[in-house]
Amino acid sequence: MRTLTLLLTTMLVIPASSVPTPGAEVTIYSNGNILTTGAPRANHAAFLGWLYDGSRSIGFIQPKHFLTLHLPPGPHAFSASLSAKHPAENSQLSLDLAEGGKYFIRVQEESRGALFMGAEKGRLDLVTCQIAHQEAANANPTDPKRIVQEMRDKVTPARSMPPCE
Repeated sequence: MRTLTLLLTTMLVIPASSVPTPGAEVTIYSNGNILTTGAPRANHAAFLGWLYDGSRSIGFIQPKHFLTLHLPPGPHAFSASLSAKHPAENSQLSLDLAEGGKYFIRVQEESRGALFMGAEKGRLDLVTCQIAHQEAANANPTDPKRIVQEMRDKVTPARSMPPCE
């Protein structure tokens, strides 16, 4: 009986965050220059729009925000759209997520048209943890209300981006 009590007490003391979640950890953050958003030939403008994993919507992200997802290992095609419509294939980032892997994805707006008209699209870049932390040092977590209902259980609630290992 004493062993059972000790075991139950130990289980209650261990915080849930210390229990590893299976799968891969993917942090997506919006970074870029707000002044160049919508400007012609801007490749590093701030992104404000929708994120996707394959055909599934993840949610809405705005500049200086991030979200961290726990996703199953295997192939994933992330994309970003300025509207709620799924983006074209030329704005996708394909990754084969490994079990226990940590990934950091920067999303920015890329523009090829005239000022605020024409070929703007989301662009995703896989970056190192160090670059993500440098670029998004003051980023805030995305409001859970901006994540689609079906994906909320995959989002890790956090006040800051995951640490580098």
